Amino acid sequence: MLLGFDFVSLVTYNQYHIYTITREGCHVIFLVNLYALGRERFEMKQLETKRLILRKFKESDFAAVQSYASCPENIIFMVWGPNSEEETKSFIRTAIAKADEVPCRNFQYAVTAKDTGKLIGACDISISGEEGAIGWILHRDFWRQGYAAEMGAVLLDFGFGELGLHRITATCDEENTASYKVMEKIGMRREGMFLDARPANKISCRQYGDELSYAIVKDEWEARKESDYYNSLPCVFNGFIEMPLLQDGEIRLVRIARVPQWHDLYTEGGYRRVNIYEWDIKHY
Repeated sequence: MLLGFDFVSLVTYNQYHIYTITREGCHVIFLVNLYALGRERFEMKQLETKRLILRKFKESDFAAVQSYASCPENIIFMVWGPNSEEETKSFIRTAIAKADEVPCRNFQYAVTAKDTGKLIGACDISISGEEGAIGWILHRDFWRQGYAAEMGAVLLDFGFGELGLHRITATCDEENTASYKVMEKIGMRREGMFLDARPANKISCRQYGDELSYAIVKDEWEARKESDYYNSLPCVFNGFIEMPLLQDGEIRLVRIARVPQWHDLYTEGGYRRVNIYEWDIKHY
């Protein structure tokens, strides 16, 4: 008995608790959205893509993390690094501690390759209200193979599809072309550039660097997912359409729609303004 109600049943479906309750012979069914009302229930969970596994960090990951975190080439555009051994150990301890928090507001993921089990990078999604922010880093030996886009895409799916977020953002150094190309590839929009908004990158002679800001909202993500689904459906090929054989090198143009486009063309009588479609049809 709770507040005068006797609970008859409780079923969990996706992000909802479905309660069926009775009071004085009357039955009532209502839903509780766990993600909208119960963010304290968020816990770290493993994510997967076609080629990657995103999991919680372990202390034994130190050597793999240090191999990219201490490499100057790998962290040129990061606001941190190159890391000392103690800095990397501290990061791993912090990442593990954040993953153990309930509710989890900062999901720090170690990224491993499915085929080898090797740790090749890291990514994260942090939550503030109904908005999230994502980021990633990849060992330079695995650049230009599409892994960053896989990481970014699965973070968007997790943020919108499971955490119930409304908007997700990402930022990078204005000179970090590879990073913002990934953001655009996974459907994020450039919202602006902020001057002197971050420490300058490691190869800059400036003290501060410019920062690009990207974002995507849930409606955009859903539309992209729907589009990707339909584009993934098999296309049935029933052969080529019949076309008349060419004879004597002659091509006849057939107009199926008229959209006037006026151009200045040179003719025997000099320049004159003509409809380009009419000109093509009369002079084949």
